[in-house]
Amino acid sequence: MGGRQVKLRTRKQLALLCYLAMEQRSHTRDALAELLWPKVTHQEARHSLSTAISGLRGKLGKELFESAGDRFRLRPGVIALDVDRLLQSATDPRSVAIRARAAIARGRYAEAQKMLAGPAAKAKRHSCTRRRAC
Repeated sequence: MGGRQVKLRTRKQLALLCYLAMEQRSHTRDALAELLWPKVTHQEARHSLSTAISGLRGKLGKELFESAGDRFRLRPGVIALDVDRLLQSATDPRSVAIRARAAIARGRYAEAQKMLAGPAAKAKRHSCTRRRAC
């Protein structure tokens, strides 16, 4: 955070942080608990989730998270992701496949399809045809 490396206490905290960063929306605490602790009782999963959230807030700061009722999320734009940088990169024909993969990783299938059918992808296919090698 702020250019410094942060060591989280558990892999589940890291998994929770990554999931919230990639999903970019609020989730019910029950859904998060079930996702990360599917093999324990509901009560144990909720307790583990509360502990993980508390740990993240302690390490990263309370201001990075939003909580409304039973819903929890990472505030939009507080963490820069490599996936987002790829999606925002220029329409360089060489980066179309990489950006499409990033879009797919985000669940943005229509966006990926559009990229692969767009002018940059056509330019890449055209340049490959001219050179006979890619």
